[in-house]
Amino acid sequence: MEEAKKHKPDLSGIKKIWHALPWFNTDASFEEGQIVAATAHLWQLRWYLALFGGGKVVGGMASVTEEGIKLYVQMRWRREVLDNIIAEEGEELKPLLRTAQEVSQKHGGDRAVNSWRELVDVIDWSWALERVGKLVDELKPWIGPEKMGDAEREDLARRMLGELALITHFAEARRGKDDGRWREERAARLARAVEALSGGMIAGEYADRLAQAIIYYAEGRKKYAEGLIEKLADEVGVSMEEVRGVVEFVISDMYCLARDCARDAAARKFVEPALELIMLDKALNKEFDREKAGSSSARCTLRRLRETAMWSRGESSWSSAGSLAEGPRFFASPRCICSTSPCPTSRSLTRRYT
Repeated sequence: MEEAKKHKPDLSGIKKIWHALPWFNTDASFEEGQIVAATAHLWQLRWYLALFGGGKVVGGMASVTEEGIKLYVQMRWRREVLDNIIAEEGEELKPLLRTAQEVSQKHGGDRAVNSWRELVDVIDWSWALERVGKLVDELKPWIGPEKMGDAEREDLARRMLGELALITHFAEARRGKDDGRWREERAARLARAVEALSGGMIAGEYADRLAQAIIYYAEGRKKYAEGLIEKLADEVGVSMEEVRGVVEFVISDMYCLARDCARDAAARKFVEPALELIMLDKALNKEFDREKAGSSSARCTLRRLRETAMWSRGESSWSSAGSLAEGPRFFASPRCICSTSPCPTSRSLTRRYT
């Protein structure tokens, strides 16, 4: 750790925002209101420290290999660290926020973007979905390996658009709501579904409690949730089989609402690509410096789609991103926004596709 601190990059005079956001498109995430990241690479740890500060080491280990000592470090930072970067360097984003500012005016006026959640809220996700939908036919040849058949490409393209449609729906439904208020709204929607699915047998307070249990279950607290469900079934006088039937239906058909597909850990993978898409669109319309946008940015967008297809088949060179509920695959590829500014990390990365 001391070695990493001593040799971390000097970011004096460099806008951190162009380097921070791409990390959240790949290796950094959010958990319990905090930034979380792990790495087995010293150069990557140096970048984390340079961008986010000292943070807190919450886990780690070292192993001896033929190449030498390999470390693995897990770290956490307060989410305010990213909020401060956005607040201090938000002016950098303004040229890319044409559609975002329109959204801002619809939802509280033209205001500065001072935090991560405000940045997520101000992006016009419907515009991004529509734009990608228009581009998808041109991008299909880049999806998946060259030997992939047309029908398979079509299927993967539909799945990727489906994931973008989901994040669009839930990000716009959440707009302007903090974590607590959004959780309450999700629970209220699930409670109404529970009451309807149970034919009114589980209603009122019991529907509210079952909705909360379903959220706990979707979040991975299964043992705790099952205890709540068993207790509720006994109190209501409904068989455990009937209650489980309701729970299983909700988990199956309303999982994104229960698990929250608009949470930070899911939205993080879409923000930087959405900004880049806006940048490319503005460059095409001569509203942004084309040299900054450049062909490298366009190739990055195409590469993201191609990586997404490979992820879907478990063939990606990057770590698996899982389903949208666990973290969306769409447009997930490392640090492409660096095309708008110097990107010292690019030399340290090994890409499968160029």
